[in-house]
Amino acid sequence: MWLGSMGLAAASGALLGPTSPPRAATLPPRRVPKAPVRAAAPAAARPASPPLALVYDRDYLLYEGPKVGTFWESPTRLQAIVERLEGLGLAVETHPVLEATVEQLARAHTLPYIRYIKKATYLPQDEFALIRRVEKRLVNRPSRSGGDAARGPTDPAAAPQPVRRFESVVRYVRAPAGAPRMSRARPYDAAALAAGGAVRAVDEVMSGRAQSAFALIRPPGHHARRSKNMGFCIFNNAAVAARHAQTIHGAQRVLIVDWDVHHGNGTQEIFYTDPSVLYFSTHQENIYPKRSGKLKEVGAGAGRGFNVNVPLPPYTGDDGFVKVFEEILAPIARDFRPDLILVSAGQDAHMGDFVAKMRLTDAGYARLTQIMRRLAGELCGGRLAFVLEGGYSPTVAARAVETICRVLQEPPGIDVVGEGDRLPASPVLRSRIAQVKATHERHWPTLARSGGGA
Repeated sequence: MWLGSMGLAAASGALLGPTSPPRAATLPPRRVPKAPVRAAAPAAARPASPPLALVYDRDYLLYEGPKVGTFWESPTRLQAIVERLEGLGLAVETHPVLEATVEQLARAHTLPYIRYIKKATYLPQDEFALIRRVEKRLVNRPSRSGGDAARGPTDPAAAPQPVRRFESVVRYVRAPAGAPRMSRARPYDAAALAAGGAVRAVDEVMSGRAQSAFALIRPPGHHARRSKNMGFCIFNNAAVAARHAQTIHGAQRVLIVDWDVHHGNGTQEIFYTDPSVLYFSTHQENIYPKRSGKLKEVGAGAGRGFNVNVPLPPYTGDDGFVKVFEEILAPIARDFRPDLILVSAGQDAHMGDFVAKMRLTDAGYARLTQIMRRLAGELCGGRLAFVLEGGYSPTVAARAVETICRVLQEPPGIDVVGEGDRLPASPVLRSRIAQVKATHERHWPTLARSGGGA
């Protein structure tokens, strides 16, 4: 694990708890010796926990993920993030991250699926099975000549003669399997190590050794379903971390906020019937995966109302995202009262990333992080952990992660970035916010009264 100087353990006094009462307090009153009256000595100040723990392991760079078209889950993006943070002096020590155990993984995935991943040498991206290809082919087409009318209609020589010519033809073909070229880590080892990093981030904040944590891990996880890998994701890191917080640290309620530009269909599936985990997702509508993340997907059974999707129109921008977080997320979070907040932090909603059109800027990520930090401080003792998800422009992802880390380090209220893209909320976005409120106010009545302000 890579823990900066701010990510080390707090003083041991923070973990000892209250001391036993003095023996005199257990004696009958007449036998308690009288002590001279003295001024109480000032209590020793307890050292505060570091504001941020950064969790990282060099072995995350050993895995070569699959490539589909222009999308490639490569070590380059994480390496760019780490190098940028190291350049700022935020990382000075390296410690190993332990792979998540089968027991930890099985809290979010089925055992047959875990065994399947253990045997795999690479994982084909089945959901990208067909691609549309336009090709030029030499084909036979009838000529436009009507032949020789003098010979009569029964003469074969009078029929139009075929002519060979090039024409555009659309063909659907199976995409390449996406096998890594020279991966030095098998999928299971890489994915178990990523889940282990998310678990370690939760350990840091739940134990009080850090106020917040950021797990700089790969491969990502929020598309990984209970028994299926999807979209470069193998194990669902956030889901494994949430279950770890509940099982080991006694967290009764966990809030997962997913601001990756794609919908976390795997996280949704795992917790769809579970009222102890509230899943909140903002994502661009009608992009991968297209058949999930709909407004009407609100959970089922006991978990009804605990799954909140906010599919966003393109060009939502900084102000639009902030409006969604203040008017929808904040009221629901205050009603839910989580013991821990996890953020599935993808950086592909950034205006500099080529995969989408959401127009978030560095300042936008700073404002969202400030909201999450404020809610964590108000609701769950500041316990806030980030888990790295997508982001396919290494330079842009590195800059966005740096922004998030700067916000988490500074005292609350400090502006570390400044003005961003102040694109006003569009009528389409305002209509979508109203639709989300109408869908969920039966589950969270405070939504009907929310008007903003996190």
